Amino acid sequence: MRHSVDEMKEQRYQDQFAGQQKQIQDITNILKQTLDTIADLKKGSTGRSEMDIIHEIITGVKEEASGARKDIKEAFTSSSLPPGKTAQERESRKKRVKGALKTDQERISRKHSVHQDFLHQRVAKRGKPERNKRGRPSKPTRILRKSVSGSSFPRVEI
Repeated sequence: MRHSVDEMKEQRYQDQFAGQQKQIQDITNILKQTLDTIADLKKGSTGRSEMDIIHEIITGVKEEASGARKDIKEAFTSSSLPPGKTAQERESRKKRVKGALKTDQERISRKHSVHQDFLHQRVAKRGKPERNKRGRPSKPTRILRKSVSGSSFPRVEI
């Protein structure tokens, strides 16, 4: 029995020793990485930084800007405008626009007059609109007003 207890103790010591060795190895790796980082910081910056790249781009743009301005100016001055309209073309265009406006106004006035006639006929059939206690038009008249005000025609008081 002593022999088995001694073996168990020995096994436990070996496990503890292996765990401690692993911890030491992990700490050693972390220490190496830290020392490498410190050594890199001591060396100083090599290569180009972001500011160097930005400075290079800006100086390149400044140098090319004057040439680009010339190119843009030449592009605008070299492009020719379409030829001007003659007096006859202007007059024909005016007539077409005025004719279109006139036909639109006639259509609108026709629709408006038809709608007005409908409303007047409806009022003539019913007579004078009834009023409630508050002096407002009764419900059927209000419904008619809502239908008129919701349309594209001007509101008509009955």
